[in-house]
Amino acid sequence: MLGLIEDFKPRFVRRYANMAGDTKEAFRKYIKDVKDKKFPTLRESY
Repeated sequence: MLGLIEDFKPRFVRRYANMAGDTKEAFRKYIKDVKDKKFPTLRESY
């Protein structure tokens, strides 16, 4: 229903979201920000 698993698509479930794709994209952005030293900033640190 939420699209958490890309390869599992039963016929009796309607997809309302693509959370697997959204999650992968979020991790990709997070990793890039960390590598580029854009995260964490001083405001996001203790």
